[in-house]
Amino acid sequence: MKCKVCGKKIKGRGYTLKLISYYPYRKTDIKIENIGVDINKEIKKLINLVKKRRKKEIEEDIVKFFKAKICYDCHKNLSIESLK
Repeated sequence: MKCKVCGKKIKGRGYTLKLISYYPYRKTDIKIENIGVDINKEIKKLINLVKKRRKKEIEEDIVKFFKAKICYDCHKNLSIESLK
């Protein structure tokens, strides 16, 4: 098996790199100016928007998940700067 970062052959089991990117929902996303809005109307509008999109497209807008095998050297040198 080869390292997904550098391409070298992995000795042993290697390391698993997982990367998750998601949009965090917070209760504070509800704003004062939205109070009094017809919630049922807004929900129906949202349902109609969702029906027009592909399932995969919707999922990718919310969360992306990557999983890869990497070698010891790439694991040792891994930092947020190396992801740029």
